[in-house]
Amino acid sequence: MRPWKYFRGYDDRRRAWYDDFRLVEDNSVRVGNIGGPVNPEPQWPHEAVERGFTVVPRPTLPLTYDHYEPVAEEIDQPLVITAAPGQFASGVLFIKALKEFPGPLVVGPKGQQPLNSPFPWVLTFVEYRVCHPLKIGKNGQQWEMRPHYLMPGTRPEGIRPQTRTVEVDVPKGDGRSVWVTVFVPNGTAPGDYKSEIHVVAPDKDYVGITDKPGKNDGYSLPFTIRVRDIELLEADASFAMYCHTARPHQLPPTSDYRSYIDQRRHGMNSVDQGGHTAWRYTDNEGKPRIDFSAFDYDMDQLVRAGFSKTFNYYPGGDARSVDVQLAILERCREKGYPEPLFYVHDEPSAQGAKLVESMEKEYGEARRKGLRTVTAGLDWRTQGEAYDVWILDVSVVGSKDWPDIKARAAELRAEVWAYDCSTHLNTHPRNIRFYTGLWTWAAGLKGNWLWEYGAGPPSVMQSVYSLSDTIPPKTWCQYGFAFSIPSGQAACTAWEARRDGVNDYRYLYTLDRAIAETGDAGKADLSSVVEARKYLDGLRARTPLDAFSYRKRPSTASKQFQETAPDIAPEEYDALQENCAKHIIAIRKERGS
Repeated sequence: MRPWKYFRGYDDRRRAWYDDFRLVEDNSVRVGNIGGPVNPEPQWPHEAVERGFTVVPRPTLPLTYDHYEPVAEEIDQPLVITAAPGQFASGVLFIKALKEFPGPLVVGPKGQQPLNSPFPWVLTFVEYRVCHPLKIGKNGQQWEMRPHYLMPGTRPEGIRPQTRTVEVDVPKGDGRSVWVTVFVPNGTAPGDYKSEIHVVAPDKDYVGITDKPGKNDGYSLPFTIRVRDIELLEADASFAMYCHTARPHQLPPTSDYRSYIDQRRHGMNSVDQGGHTAWRYTDNEGKPRIDFSAFDYDMDQLVRAGFSKTFNYYPGGDARSVDVQLAILERCREKGYPEPLFYVHDEPSAQGAKLVESMEKEYGEARRKGLRTVTAGLDWRTQGEAYDVWILDVSVVGSKDWPDIKARAAELRAEVWAYDCSTHLNTHPRNIRFYTGLWTWAAGLKGNWLWEYGAGPPSVMQSVYSLSDTIPPKTWCQYGFAFSIPSGQAACTAWEARRDGVNDYRYLYTLDRAIAETGDAGKADLSSVVEARKYLDGLRARTPLDAFSYRKRPSTASKQFQETAPDIAPEEYDALQENCAKHIIAIRKERGS
């Protein structure tokens, strides 16, 4: 044994001797991992042993750790991803190496679809990303290598021309995950669209778009995209991320709004810190005017990225005057921009009731003409009437004050949103998906926010990014959800879970609307409606609204390891979308529309 300090390995002639120590087996610390299911090693099929690896399709939840041992019925099964038109959906290909390989395995689409294929977009709307772990410290002795970074792995020269692939190194006896994400465009006809995914060892041939199959082809995995026969509605609630939502990382702001696009692709429909300054000036004829040039430029980026709901506008300078406030509101209405919510006095609770008077003086007239104000961290008892949208900490939802909060908000006609700014929570995809979707729906909230989109901790002002599309950043601090890479934006698994949570909400909202519309048509007693209502009532009853109360999260460091809704199994989230879809289709058929 050699002390780690002071002694160099290449010329060390000194030794340190230890006496009276013993080795104690401790199951809380495994070799390289903590957490994740532990199954016994299965009996590998002969075909898998021959090729030297097996491919196991997995859902995104529960997370698939690198030491995962598949059960027999999972091995070498087809990958099936189910989604509605307009939805992103993902599956995981877990690759387990049964022998040593001299180089990486290559994963990507196999061959070329015929031009008249019913699924011509298979090569355009499917992306492959390699999942890299993040080492998370639990305490002085325990740590976990949790699946975390999703890197697209684009390379200057593909395995085959025009064929997008990723490379993944898999050590013998270990496993690695490749995330397969599908986007189903709106208008896609329902049905099964079949294709193949190629997983190719170094001694085999990859069949790309321009190649013909041969005798030495790599392993082919059947791949089906199952498109549901429903119209999935957009969420009626605001989903957004706090902080650093539009900061350019590697390109100038005139050409880089990738973070807007990335957020929209992940289900966000509202934006923090949107809209640049608008200011007064006097034209050559001496007439007072308002310059919207910078404001319009940023709004154009938001609209092109697909945002249409709201954005937080942080007023300063001339925007604190009534005429400019109303001009901004009218500009957004005239141009079809998202609605501006004037974000005034962040976390103002310490100002007490005096805030109401100052807010009335500064924004009262504009609010009476349709302008809405918003903030987070307000005292709803004394300051509620100063704001049209209350963004409350998750800890108060489901608390003893929750009935009074809802009653007071209804009295003032204020919308109630929630946000969470817990450090480390983004490393727990299951909690993020629960918070974003099922919990927000069950609580009846009209907004769901998180801190923060893509930066370091509050003490680190610069954003962290990777100069590689293949290797995740080494300085990432387990805090942001996405980060900049040369080809665009990379994500963590919890960022994908946030998108899945938004989709959970959309399914629940679509079913809610189907029930309500059928009731409005005088058909509330249809058996399909009764069954659907019973299903949703059961979900609400099982959803703990106080899941994020402080008594349930005793310390910041341990929150990332605690399940906020342990009674809802990870497999239930995907089942939620399937069940909602079945009820939606049943209602549609029974009411005859």
